[in-house]
Amino acid sequence: MNFKLIEIRQRTPPEVLVILSRSRASLTFLVFTAFISFAAFMILKDFFPSYTEPKKHLNNKNTFRNSHGILNESFDAPSDEWWSEENDSVTAGINGGKYVIHLKINSSYPGYMVTQPVKKGEKTLSAETHKIKGNQKGFGLMMIGKTEKIQFLITSKGKYALLKHYLNETTFINEAGKYDFSPLIHQGNNPNTLKINFHDDHLELWVNGEKLETVRLWYGFYIQRVGFIVHSNQNHENLVHFDNLFYGEQIQQNDVNSEEPYIEDVSLPEFVIAQWYQDFAYSNNFPDWMIIFSWPVYLIFGLFILFLFLALKNVLIPTEHRFDGRRKVYFRNGKPFMKFNKIKGVDVQKSGGNSPNEGGGKPIYVYPVSLILNSRGRIKLFSAGSEQEAYSLRDKIRKLIQFEDGVLTPEEKEEKLRTMDLPAWYRLTWLIGFIIFGTFVIGLWLDFIPESWKFPWFITIIVVLAVMIFGNAFVSKSAE
Repeated sequence: MNFKLIEIRQRTPPEVLVILSRSRASLTFLVFTAFISFAAFMILKDFFPSYTEPKKHLNNKNTFRNSHGILNESFDAPSDEWWSEENDSVTAGINGGKYVIHLKINSSYPGYMVTQPVKKGEKTLSAETHKIKGNQKGFGLMMIGKTEKIQFLITSKGKYALLKHYLNETTFINEAGKYDFSPLIHQGNNPNTLKINFHDDHLELWVNGEKLETVRLWYGFYIQRVGFIVHSNQNHENLVHFDNLFYGEQIQQNDVNSEEPYIEDVSLPEFVIAQWYQDFAYSNNFPDWMIIFSWPVYLIFGLFILFLFLALKNVLIPTEHRFDGRRKVYFRNGKPFMKFNKIKGVDVQKSGGNSPNEGGGKPIYVYPVSLILNSRGRIKLFSAGSEQEAYSLRDKIRKLIQFEDGVLTPEEKEEKLRTMDLPAWYRLTWLIGFIIFGTFVIGLWLDFIPESWKFPWFITIIVVLAVMIFGNAFVSKSAE
């Protein structure tokens, strides 16, 4: 089979012209979809577990993990999994049944943290803390995500804070927006138990069995590592002990000590995309009716499948354009579409590509061929792959409709002036404007733009919009 995007049917009467065309846009859509699908599969394949894994015990008796990713650390014995260090600035490691962080006087470290990798999706992080000596800025729990770090800190003066570190910028995300005092925190050199309960769209801060406050989470955050952190003013000796680090689901102790192998249930949801949508909807406070049934994601997925089938049809089954000079009618796919007396011209445009002086190799264009109507509207017929092919087909159509050869109709002249090629810098401005604006809106929605970037980004959008709007006047003037 000779596959062509555009071909002229042979063996037709002289008064009839039949052009068969396949959609270039549909072919591009299919190729692009195949590429995106392959890339998405390679990125997301690790999120689709297809096996079960029995419970595992590590060699170190003080640490327990299972396939749920539970970390239950009592520091009863030395462990190679936990970092240890000894130098003039810090002593860190397991000692006496605790994890000890000792920042020495005049230490070169403004802070010290140690973490362990964990599996995402668990609901509780807790640990016991005990300040032995020093005047810390803060110490507590450390959580590291893909791009962010979160610190749940307390001080010996009974204050606490929740800090988010992202792109070299640290912000307070607890309600007070600073270190806030709580009588629930034991002051001085007294132990405190810190705990964080994670939910779909928020987390809860607990200390010594009492809840401090609730903090809203942003979409897309998940934990990859957990551990401890101690900040220092570097002018005093600072010593903090940590114990009983727990990360996972709260389960009964006898379940943990059971000798029967535990098999993780990793069955996939009925429709994994719907589960992702529900997680997104919960974290962004969508109405209940948009969460329970997950209909928006089914609708989007259904529309995508519909577009995919339409694209396949447009590529595999060509559209027939029949210009019948005997009946003075234009037929599309065998059905009368328009009489010749309503057609006022045939137009060719140039779309896509780049100009030769922009570099990047040979420019690539397509050339849409359209009918101009007496109502000043237009109907696109097909897109040719070259300028020569486009004008050759245009001339054949004009000849059959009996337009004067080589002489443009008034409507064709007007359309040619209206669709005159825009300068490359102006087209590029529109592209950059849409990219900047879209990224800004998505960034505000998902909360990944630092505060210090928002105002400069907004000013940039205003400047680009001004160029897009007022630049049109210069373009129109030069076109004339």
